[in-house]
Amino acid sequence: MNVRLRLDSTIFADHSAPQRLVTIDEILERADAVNPQLLMQRAQTDVARAQSYQSSLDLFPESSLGVLQKTVDGTAQGTGGDLVDVDYRSYQNSVWFGYRLNVASQIFSALSARDLLLEQRMNLVTIRQQALAIAVHRYDNLMVAAVGLSAANRSLRDHLQVLDITEERKALGLSSDLDVAKARSRVGSLRRSAAEAHQLYTTSSTSLAVWVDIPPEELVLPGSPEMYPIVNWADTSDSEFELSNHPRVVAARHAKNAAGQGRNAAIADLLLPEVDARIISTDLGIVRDSLTSRHDAIVLLNWTVSAGDLAKIRGTQAKARREKLAWKLTQQEMVGAYVSARFGFLDSEERLTGAKDAHDAAIAAQAAALAAYENGLISIIDVFDAEDQLAQASLDLALAIADADSRWIDLRLAQGNLTKEAIIEKVAENH
Repeated sequence: MNVRLRLDSTIFADHSAPQRLVTIDEILERADAVNPQLLMQRAQTDVARAQSYQSSLDLFPESSLGVLQKTVDGTAQGTGGDLVDVDYRSYQNSVWFGYRLNVASQIFSALSARDLLLEQRMNLVTIRQQALAIAVHRYDNLMVAAVGLSAANRSLRDHLQVLDITEERKALGLSSDLDVAKARSRVGSLRRSAAEAHQLYTTSSTSLAVWVDIPPEELVLPGSPEMYPIVNWADTSDSEFELSNHPRVVAARHAKNAAGQGRNAAIADLLLPEVDARIISTDLGIVRDSLTSRHDAIVLLNWTVSAGDLAKIRGTQAKARREKLAWKLTQQEMVGAYVSARFGFLDSEERLTGAKDAHDAAIAAQAAALAAYENGLISIIDVFDAEDQLAQASLDLALAIADADSRWIDLRLAQGNLTKEAIIEKVAENH
């Protein structure tokens, strides 16, 4: 479907605020790189990665190296009862390797930390897709606001002319005071509408700027002179939806697995012994004497039982049950979201088709009104009414285009395969 809606590039020609032209490609690049929520999730993923690494390192033994040197200088009573000078140095070098932990519990803890890291990675995928989706929504809202502002300004200009014509006709005795009052009332109403449209546009600009880290004091302008849908109604194949591979489902599965490993770690911590293994090598000596060495190896098994350990098991079991239910619920939600998004996307084609037909009819009606005016068949007021209808049809078409884009984005989100490259590809195909 070839749908094109020309944007008015002059709506902010006299605006004093700094202006910035942005294309959809630039918006997507910024959303994928500097969106605050995405940066926050990346930091959260880094934290989970560090915790997983630390949990893995806890499986390795501890070690220490110690050196003790002692110097004695003084007198001491010898074997014959006489005092003799004492001057010697002694030293003690020791190397200690220790391994003290509940091995099974630590292995389960490391596996849990690993699953938590994988969960955060999947959350990162989800938030990246959401960041792209919101960027497209807000860019479309900006273009809709531009169409609405252009229509409001044009209607205001037209009805200001109508007011001038009505006042001239009144001076000639061809219009009444009531006609002038109606024209002025209409102009006042349109002034309010134009102000509201301007406020809506600046709000849309600020919303988009904040999302992609553009200074909000800059007025964002669409970089494209036309608004057109990026959708492809062939993107509804059931083969594209694989529930088990959806990022949110995968994240929920890793959260479930992490909770299960945490429960196993708590049980192992209670039921299995803690291994305390030590190897100590010590060298003893006096400078003028022979060296002596000592090597010790110690292995201990410790069981510790406490009420706190029992409570910890109950807590981890409850968490494991909760995460399992959350995983099942996420699967149900994703199936429902996909079915809803699929039907909503298909319905958007009908709405867009109807809006395009109405817009084409409004263009034809406006052209016919101009021709009739040139032939003296209707007044300029009738022409302006036709232009008002065209402005409304343009706004309806812009809303239909934005709705079609939104439905397509929602469908790809429900499928779990929305990417920056896919959006840019569709934009290029429909350009």
